[in-house]
Order: sequence, then C-alpha cells, then structure tokens
Amino acid sequence: MKYRYQPVDNPWVNLEVKYSESDVDQTDERGPNAFFQLATGGRRMDTEYKDRNVEVRNTSQFDTGVLEHSLTTGVELHRHAREVDMWMPGATYNTRNYNYGHFQPAFMPHGKVDTNSAYVQDAITLGQVTLTPSLRYDHVRNRGEQNDAPFYNVASAGHDYGDKTYTGWSPRLALFWRATDNTAFFADYSKTWRPR
Repeated sequence: MKYRYQPVDNPWVNLEVKYSESDVDQTDERGPNAFFQLATGGRRMDTEYKDRNVEVRNTSQFDTGVLEHSLTTGVELHRHAREVDMWMPGATYNTRNYNYGHFQPAFMPHGKVDTNSAYVQDAITLGQVTLTPSLRYDHVRNRGEQNDAPFYNVASAGHDYGDKTYTGWSPRLALFWRATDNTAFFADYSKTWRPR
C-alpha cells in the first residue's frame, strides 16, 4: 500500500507513506536416494518467512541563494520473522538429543530481526552539477530462538541464541554532471555495513 500527499502550492511537502508485507512458505525436499547432509538442509526443510515494512519519507524543494535543494528525510521500520524445520533421518538423529531428526540447521536458525532506520539526503544542484550527500542510521536487533534439538543448545559449545543489537551509520556522497543533453557523468562513494 502507498499513500502520497503532495500539495501543489507547498514545495516543502511531498509526503509518501508505504506499507508492505510478505509471507513466504518454502519446502525443499530430496528424494530417498539423493545425497543429503546437515550442510544441505537434510532430507526435507520447511522455511517460513514473514516480513512487514513501513516507510515514511518527505522531500522538500527549496533554494539557498544560487543552490537548488531537494531534501529527503525518512524513517523505515522492518520486522522479519523466520521459522525453520529441517528433517534429518537416520539412527544418529532419531534420538531425543536431536529432537528425533527435526531441528534447525546451523546456517538458518529461526528467530526475529527488528530493524529501525532513519536517513537524510540533500541533492544540491548548481547549474548542470548535482552533489548529493546522504547519511543513514540503522538499529538492528536480532532475537534468536533456541534450536529444537537439545544437542545444539549447549552454551559451552558456542550455541548462543541470545539477543544481539547492532547499530551503525552509512554515509554516501554522489556527484552528477550533465555535460550535454545526451551525455552525463557520475561518481559515487558509499560506506555501508551489515549485521551478522
């Protein structure tokens, strides 16, 4: 869903509100004679993703002397939830310690991730040249859930499903020059990060 409010007589307001959601159910299954192991998701793996996203942004148009500005500010909230169930048959895994073959693979634990972000960008134009500095801040909170198999819930073995929080800034600087009506040059510099 998207809502937009842009009064024609107010260059300071060009408001956009967006909401999206997605639910994904995926099943990967290998035949009884296929090769499978823990690293490939076992014999069968059911994965469910749920994502909810809200973004509110506004763009203001104004001048400061000879410079034209297009200032965009916004916030974004993203909620992600993941449920995973892998089936690993065989005598080794058909025990209580491995939840009788039904547990989460190490490469895809289940849990939730909450991401809250804010950003600001100012496209500053002088003639045919536009310089655009921008800055984004992200606050990411991982909320892990224990594995269904007790074997993979041993803290001394490094099995840590506790909450983790990551924060960081992502700066960017872009330069755009329209040399002619048919030719333009641009350069970008950005520094981003990703939570683990």
